[in-house]
Formats: sequence, C-alpha cells, structure tokens
Amino acid sequence: MASVKRENIHQTRISDNPSKIAEQILHIAETSSGLSIVSVTGGLQLTYDNFFGPYKNILDKYKTGEGKGIKWVINIEKESVELVKIFLGLGMQIKHIKNLPPINLSVGDKEVNATIEKMEGGMMVRSLITSNEPIYVSHFYSIFEQL
Repeated sequence: MASVKRENIHQTRISDNPSKIAEQILHIAETSSGLSIVSVTGGLQLTYDNFFGPYKNILDKYKTGEGKGIKWVINIEKESVELVKIFLGLGMQIKHIKNLPPINLSVGDKEVNATIEKMEGGMMVRSLITSNEPIYVSHFYSIFEQL
C-alpha cells in the first residue's frame, strides 16, 4: 500500500484504536514546532508517562531559539504540583485556571487533537478527534487563546 502524506489531505477523523491514538499524539508532537494545550492534570500525567521524549524535544529546541515551545492551560491540583514543577523546569509555560472547559485539546502547527475524556490518573485516551483542516485548527487555537 502506498504511503500518503497527511499534510496534503485535509480531513477530520475519530479514532478509538489505542495504537492509532498513541501514534497520533506522538505525530503531532514530532511534527509541530510548538504545542498549545488545554488539558486536565491526567493529560499532563499521560504526557509524562508516555510521550515525555517528544515533548522534551520541543522544549529543548525552544530553549535554543527554535520553535514555539509548549503552552499548557490546566487546573493545577495538589497532587499534580510536583509534575507541574518538572515541566516548568523544562521550560513549559503553564497557566492555571480554575474552571477548564469540558474538552482536552492539543493544537500544533497544522493539526489538532481533542477528547472529552477525563484521563484520570494519566489513563490513555480511548477516543480522539483529530483534524488537519485549517478551519478546525484555527478554531481550537482561538479557544486556547481565549483561556
């Protein structure tokens, strides 16, 4: 089967396949110069447990003047303070807000991932909406900016 470049075809899709979801989360981290994220603390734990390397790479590049780094909007809870400190130490920009919207999203340069799951304890997402359609990327980025 021939390989198709994702960037050339605009599409929105929903996945409930755990390996495809992990692949997509990894893909957005590896192909974006920066990420804008709105997520519960379980999302931060999920990132630390499963995708730490690619996220650290984005932050390392940002420290040397490449890329946009990572900005994360979160409701910081007592049990997540140490984890937040780890990411702050790596250069992640974190903003605490009391009331998060009922959606977790990650916006990269050309794609967005979103879920309404709680990801309690860093549990892997079971359903993920992904889109590289510019109107959706722009819309979700505007949600991030408003927060």
